[in-house]
Amino acid sequence: MTMQAIAECDALAPLSRMPRLELSCASDGSLTATLEAGSPEEFASLFGASGREFADQAVHDLLNVALTAAPKPGAVNTSPVNAMLQAVRAVRPVDELEAMLAVQMAAFHHVTLCCLRRSQQSTATMEGRTLNLSQANKCARSFIALLDMLNRHRGKCTTQRVIVENVTVEAGGQAVVGAVGGGAPTNPGGSTPCDGKDRSRSQQTRRRAA
Repeated sequence: MTMQAIAECDALAPLSRMPRLELSCASDGSLTATLEAGSPEEFASLFGASGREFADQAVHDLLNVALTAAPKPGAVNTSPVNAMLQAVRAVRPVDELEAMLAVQMAAFHHVTLCCLRRSQQSTATMEGRTLNLSQANKCARSFIALLDMLNRHRGKCTTQRVIVENVTVEAGGQAVVGAVGGGAPTNPGGSTPCDGKDRSRSQQTRRRAA
């Protein structure tokens, strides 16, 4: 089996392999997180990390975003944090740098929906609704910026191309058809260095234009 086939099989792996967290809250308010599914190695690879330290800190940060209220003693609802872990897994970070972007994207997505939910509550005032919609818009923009940054990091940035079909050149004007490269590098003084031939050619062009 080729490496590409192995990667495709791994992409189609069932969600049962997805590491899941189980949280419990003690009487003193301390939280204990245990792996309900998955191995510690799978948990660390979820963040593209070689060790548990980075993965543990990433989960701690996601928990601070997911748990908006102090948990009560007993079992804690882990659906929000496990959903964010699945979002991180969808990004498939290959190292800690990509994992940082993936964690922030998952957190911004969660906060965006929370702000939208608050804006639609029946008890929300017009001021509160406007504020939450504004925050949701900012979070959504931040999500797009992070996604664009991730694509650029992976070399997937898009290049815009403009096609000009008709060009009209008036009498005495000039036009260039074809690819135009960047200009020569400028020196620290701001002028563009050129040799004698370029300088005389530029002077002739200015005289014709006059």
